[in-house]
Amino acid sequence: MSPITAAIARSLIIFTIVGLALPSQARAGAVIKKIWSTTPYFTLIRPTKSPLTQFSFSINGSPAEKSQVSAVKHQNSLHVRFHLTYAEKTTIELRDGGQAIYSADVFFVPSYMNGLVPEDFTYIPFHTLTNEARCQACHRFTIAPPDLNPRGKIKSQICFPCHHNDFEGKQSQHAPASINWQCLQCHQSEAKESPWSEDEPLRFTVDNVREISILCYTCHPSVEKEVTTLPFVHGPLGMGACNQCHDPHASKWPKLLENEPTLLCAFCHDMQDILSRPVVHGVLKDKGCIACHHPHASSHPRQLTNTGNDLCLGCHESIKRIGNNHPVQGHPVSIKDSSKKARGDKLSCVSCHSPHASDFPKLLDEEEVMNLCTRCHTPGGK
Repeated sequence: MSPITAAIARSLIIFTIVGLALPSQARAGAVIKKIWSTTPYFTLIRPTKSPLTQFSFSINGSPAEKSQVSAVKHQNSLHVRFHLTYAEKTTIELRDGGQAIYSADVFFVPSYMNGLVPEDFTYIPFHTLTNEARCQACHRFTIAPPDLNPRGKIKSQICFPCHHNDFEGKQSQHAPASINWQCLQCHQSEAKESPWSEDEPLRFTVDNVREISILCYTCHPSVEKEVTTLPFVHGPLGMGACNQCHDPHASKWPKLLENEPTLLCAFCHDMQDILSRPVVHGVLKDKGCIACHHPHASSHPRQLTNTGNDLCLGCHESIKRIGNNHPVQGHPVSIKDSSKKARGDKLSCVSCHSPHASDFPKLLDEEEVMNLCTRCHTPGGK
């Protein structure tokens, strides 16, 4: 599998990550698993006849607080949910009567941050046929016609019993998923091969895992038109990975984004420190990167929403009225200069100003203004 294909595969989102304690792990001194979670919690399901009061839980070697773990007993199974810390390893442990019966190191970052996941951590899916067999006594896994379009019978939809809490506290929700529960429009029901499992096929993943955008284009044809007709396309979208930026289910940020818009862009474009510089472009702080860059595709390089100075002058209209009093107006054609650096060069706003942030006033690239001039104009015109 190529690095690009692997990256797209790793970014596939399944609703939740669930750990099942296998028989080989149900003993003291079991090997600690290293698991990557794309959600801020890790759910452990374990068959047991013991009462809930017999179990104890620890996080990072200390007894878990009430805010860190929740546990319930359903008939003869124990359901434990451990809450995780972003971009950190969390060591969880389940003890039965004082004896450790399950341990794991769990690393949480969402799918679009997969580059932060340590190499020895692995995503462990739940919906393998083997795992489902353990839960069939209480949960239905066979598809019925109403599951495809439940309409007024959402609570009887196949996914609802386990996943109805996945949308709590999320202001932006994907209607087919959270409102209509039409999960099977994107998630296939039959077990198929998937990059997530080397041993057995999975169910409820998505078809076309290598190009998730194919699913998205079904309902979003305008985005497909942008990608296929415009010359400058955002890299993740060009690879078919819409879910590098968007959560397909729900998000606490607008437009189902995986993070606050500017921070989402900053991670991939190595600009994490840009907002901490002394002078930050106001439009970047207020509106984010999309004020100047189209998030999907554009007719202009760098996915800009307009060309060159026209983009800047769209907001800085007063500069148009100033005319030749502003350095960029009428320059360099109004000044004769034989400097080799200046010959044939074309001045633009970004020749002197940083479009994002700077250490100097007015987003200038230099503290001393004359240093900007001498970039092109040498003393004596040589």
